[in-house]
Amino acid sequence: IKIILILTLFIIQINTEYTINQFNELCSTKHPDEFEEKIYQFKNEYQKSCPTNYFYGSNGTNILCMKCIKGNYIRNDYICCNCGIGSISTEDNSYECEECQQKYGANEDNTKCVICPTGTYSTGKGSGCMKCGKGKYTEHEGSTYCLNCPKGEGVNSEGNGCEKCPIGYYSNEEGMGCIKCNNGSISTTIGSTSCEPCPAG
Repeated sequence: IKIILILTLFIIQINTEYTINQFNELCSTKHPDEFEEKIYQFKNEYQKSCPTNYFYGSNGTNILCMKCIKGNYIRNDYICCNCGIGSISTEDNSYECEECQQKYGANEDNTKCVICPTGTYSTGKGSGCMKCGKGKYTEHEGSTYCLNCPKGEGVNSEGNGCEKCPIGYYSNEEGMGCIKCNNGSISTTIGSTSCEPCPAG
């Protein structure tokens, strides 16, 4: 019973004045003056401080007092923010995150840098692994750019090559990917670069 009471004490439900989206925007704010304004608004909303070694954070549903575990970092000695797509922290109660090197992104819980898988690319340090577009692919892990599939083809399910567009789809530009024919038109062969009007009747 005692444990349940403690956990209940540390959960603070979101309300209509300050939402999870606003909290995420607060964490992602880079400009110091803008951050100070937003943290001031947040402190006005939640005027009581969290217990020692606990910080305001989000579990995606509620704003609550929480331990700032690895994968997150403490900001302004007040809130616990997630490290983000291309950075990690490896210890609890970290005050900063470490950016992953180019060709790498953070794993799911932001505790380890992992090489970008096929179908994704990294433009630089801290950029994380970004998905290639619909008609683009990478040939290997750790790519720094994506390649275009040729006309009549789209990317395969592994993201490491191209395959011909199926019947009913087409692609008339490099890197476009396979697009479904509009109503009233068809493609009758794989690898089509255009669709034809359906016969009358």
